[in-house]
Amino acid sequence: PTATDYLSEIIIRPVAVIGSVTGLAMFVIASPLSGLASIPEPHDAFKTTWDDFVVTPYHFAFRRPFGDYSVELN
Repeated sequence: PTATDYLSEIIIRPVAVIGSVTGLAMFVIASPLSGLASIPEPHDAFKTTWDDFVVTPYHFAFRRPFGDYSVELN
């Protein structure tokens, strides 16, 4: 790891944590609408909203390895 990697982590991790908290707040606001959108097939709008707003930022902030900047969920 280089100094640039460490500097990136010092900046990116806190921003990702803020994104996680913001995503949770946005999910709470959007959950009634995503609940209504889950009524027709395929009934996955609520889960998709949860994954997009909460799980993805969480994984990027806390579960990704050092130096990996991809947002793919394992």
